[in-house]
Amino acid sequence: MSVPVFVDNTVETATGDPITISGHVIASGLVDSILICSFAVRDTLSQFPVVDWKGTDNLTPLIQTNSADGAAAIFYLLNPSSGTDDVVINWDGVDSRRTVAVAATYTNVNQSRPFRRFDFNDGADSNPTINITGQKDELIIDIASLVGAGPAGLTADHTERFNDAATGFGNDTRGAGQEVAGTGVTETMGWTKDASILSWVIIAAILQPPRSLYMAM
Repeated sequence: MSVPVFVDNTVETATGDPITISGHVIASGLVDSILICSFAVRDTLSQFPVVDWKGTDNLTPLIQTNSADGAAAIFYLLNPSSGTDDVVINWDGVDSRRTVAVAATYTNVNQSRPFRRFDFNDGADSNPTINITGQKDELIIDIASLVGAGPAGLTADHTERFNDAATGFGNDTRGAGQEVAGTGVTETMGWTKDASILSWVIIAAILQPPRSLYMAM
């Protein structure tokens, strides 16, 4: 076995309905691949948006959850078709949501149960943090939704994949994501924040390889 492998990501910061992540590239010949769309939004959400690849292939929601003032979500599509195209988030007619949206491709991912488990945490006063344990050959990813455009930084020696703000009219939001290989011990997926961040929610999820020994969610 070997750990799931990050291939590429495309980031979009925008306001509107829909939100379009333009020109994401999925190369041909990828083995056991997954397309993940994560987003941070300056609004609480009461229903799932429709997220699609190439306008035809709908992504499956893994989790969507709110903070006091914002939301974060992870959607995914197994074995996506190759090409250069758009990932589109279709809201429910609300066109004023500040959004940081990311499309990311990984390979060497279990195609029957890609995520062994996931969890979330939210708050306002403390720095965004969640603890989660990944096993050997697994990969832990996160999405942090921070209400406000102030800077955020990693609190551990992990790989930062994106860290961007969508701004305008005072309704700013920041989305940030990191990853780290599992080692069998608890990892703290954390971000620093400054005083301009009003509230936050963070989702952590564990990607597992095709022949995982730890199949339970």
